Amino acid sequence: MKNTDMKTDDGLISQWAKSVLSNDEYSSDEELIEYFMTEGPMMEDKAKMLVAKRSFYLNNIVMDDGTVFNPHTRGFQTEAVIK
Repeated sequence: MKNTDMKTDDGLISQWAKSVLSNDEYSSDEELIEYFMTEGPMMEDKAKMLVAKRSFYLNNIVMDDGTVFNPHTRGFQTEAVIK
């Protein structure tokens, strides 16, 4: 099922993309780029931009309102630091 609410033109990352970045530990970067391009749908440069942020999403808890909790420092910050 294609994601129809992807908002990459203005730099926003949809909840769908955040979920994929936060939870997909097993796909290669190339597989994720292909997935974003086919299911997003989005251009390759946007897909690569998202995959470049993958480690941030795997290592932090990003809440729906954009607040980020870093479990390593046990601190909160705004999501703006990753955009």
